[in-house]
Amino acid sequence: PLLRGEVETIRDHAISRLPGEAAVRTPDWAYLKPLGPADPDDDPRGPQLYRRPADRAEVLDVSGLHPEAVEE
Repeated sequence: PLLRGEVETIRDHAISRLPGEAAVRTPDWAYLKPLGPADPDDDPRGPQLYRRPADRAEVLDVSGLHPEAVEE
């Protein structure tokens, strides 16, 4: 349906997983959850939240400013 132009979108989010990280991206947010420290000597990272589309490069973590979005 999408390729034939019958619908504009299929879903409102995308889920991805890379080594050490899982992510959910919506039109408004990008939520990244580390699955463990990148390096065993590093402190574990917490969840990260980025405002989209304003922060497309995912530079400014706003998880502390929007805990309600992190909980979703």
